[in-house]
Amino acid sequence: FPTELTRMMSVTRSCWQSNTHTDRVLASLNLQRRSGCLCDVVLVAGDNPPQRFQAHRAVLAACSDYFRAMFSLSMMESGAQEVTLKGVGDTGLETILDFAYTGQVLSPYIVLAAASHLQFLEIQCFCSKFLAQVYLITMALNDLSKFCHQQALHVIGGKYRDSSKSNQVLYLSTESGSWKERTTLPKVCSHHCIAVLGMFLYVAGGQEKKWANRSVYRFDPRGDGCWLEVAPMLKCREHFALGALSGRLFAAGGRNELRQLLPTVEAYCPLTNKWALVAPLEHSLSCHAGCVAGSLFWVSGGVTNTAQYQDNMTAYDPTDNCWTQYSGMPHRRVYHTMASIPGRLYVLGGNSLDGNNDRVIVPYIDRYCIASDQWSRLRMCLPAGIVQ
Repeated sequence: FPTELTRMMSVTRSCWQSNTHTDRVLASLNLQRRSGCLCDVVLVAGDNPPQRFQAHRAVLAACSDYFRAMFSLSMMESGAQEVTLKGVGDTGLETILDFAYTGQVLSPYIVLAAASHLQFLEIQCFCSKFLAQVYLITMALNDLSKFCHQQALHVIGGKYRDSSKSNQVLYLSTESGSWKERTTLPKVCSHHCIAVLGMFLYVAGGQEKKWANRSVYRFDPRGDGCWLEVAPMLKCREHFALGALSGRLFAAGGRNELRQLLPTVEAYCPLTNKWALVAPLEHSLSCHAGCVAGSLFWVSGGVTNTAQYQDNMTAYDPTDNCWTQYSGMPHRRVYHTMASIPGRLYVLGGNSLDGNNDRVIVPYIDRYCIASDQWSRLRMCLPAGIVQ
């Protein structure tokens, strides 16, 4: 009996934590808001006509310093039954309230301004990172949005976590926030390259089964959209760079079907449907990044055939058929991405080597000014999980 009593007293003193209490309370409060039960304030936003939203002061104050100050200090709104919010749209406010009562944000595209105005810092931080990622990735896809006749982020082919390959072409719907299929590739592939030239999408090379290939397909978005196989590249290539410049496609470096690294660069002319070799890279190179900015085809980083990670920045001028070296990146990088906006190049993600020669993730985003030939580092880093 004393032993059993001791055990019961020990259990009595311990702290029991419910796994469902928080979710049930939030769900109950949200039901009250939807039905107008126990709500003590009405928020008004938008115009033509203004929209009214019932809410609980305590919930708003718990989520936002803006509302905490409004309701707890001696402000005119502290005792008002109805509060008009200037500078906040009704759609943005509705999304903010949904987050306050559910912890979920369904439309990050429309809520950032409202979150900043109303000091919902958690939403503000999430949306800023999300939209920055979408912006940079969209720039990395060049003018793909123009090719698709719609403003949308696209993902073309690739490899799943289980190492199987995809032939899907997906786009992110800004209306529903979900991924939808636009078309399918004629081949299942990964480690390929894409470029937009003359309002056509080109998909070149990549790994189809286990080996690199040299096939090239062109997608015509008009009507229902159709694929056409054009002349294959002269070399099989994966982990290479592809850019559209001066009416031609340029494929630089990469790894062939024998897993040998290539220094060669070839150009495709859509008028003749032929590929031809142009000035090669200084070294055999793979796993580098490339993009077009101004009138040059830029290539950064990569690994050489001696397994040396590179920080080089070089650019190809099709007018002179030559490569020029520029200031190197702050970090050696492989498997990274490079994107351009007028006058600037951005390098993000990928891997590098530490002091022990071990491969590490690079979370930094570096910016290159073309005019000054100088690099700078952004304060923002890529969130964990997307840097590769």
